[in-house]
Amino acid sequence: MILFIKPISLDDIKSLEDVYKEVFSGFPWYEDFACKKCKSLYTNKTIQEESKERVFKLGNLENCLKCNFPLELVSYYPEIIDQRKLIREACIMQGFVGYLALRENRAMGFSWGFSVPSTRTESVNFPEVIPKLTSLKIMPCQAFYGAETGIIEADQGKGLGKLLVSQRTLKAFQMGYRTFVNRTINPRMRKILGDLFSRKEPRLLFKDPETGSQWFSWDFQDFNLELAEQITRGVK
Repeated sequence: MILFIKPISLDDIKSLEDVYKEVFSGFPWYEDFACKKCKSLYTNKTIQEESKERVFKLGNLENCLKCNFPLELVSYYPEIIDQRKLIREACIMQGFVGYLALRENRAMGFSWGFSVPSTRTESVNFPEVIPKLTSLKIMPCQAFYGAETGIIEADQGKGLGKLLVSQRTLKAFQMGYRTFVNRTINPRMRKILGDLFSRKEPRLLFKDPETGSQWFSWDFQDFNLELAEQITRGVK
């Protein structure tokens, strides 16, 4: 297996569109299909225990198990969220840092982020988030937003996410940001980030005003540069 990690460029958009949908249709998100009316999640995949409150198993259903209206399913991507717009938007954001993992020219995973913007993006209502950040004395202009990280389900648990996140966060550290912020439902991602920030517990900020996902932050003064460099060199 030849593994190649490369900075994301506009030439990678088509590969990203495909792998993004594959990643988030699997564990732990299962953003596979959705009820057209209430957007509840459904999947044919085997649902792991920790995600069973998030998604319904597809079967011979006439009505949605949440809203009880006749069940009309749509693909979560791009009908609910258009990953094509999301990816194109991210790649031109100020301070964009992103890396793509390839195996024999097939995308396996990705990680990217950018400076906290003042305008709404496809996935985050930053005009509502920014006052919450500033009220907690986090200056948006000095904060890096860890936007997206994902590994296809078949390649999870092999250290690839750690490698990509370390590469991305190392670059953000080198760019001089003071704070790292993100929102995630994935405890594995919090563990990777916690290790990079000297095993410090994240600061719990607030629930996202639209999705309800928890926002976290770490201070870059706690960033473990030596560890990050070891991981990106393949030492750890």
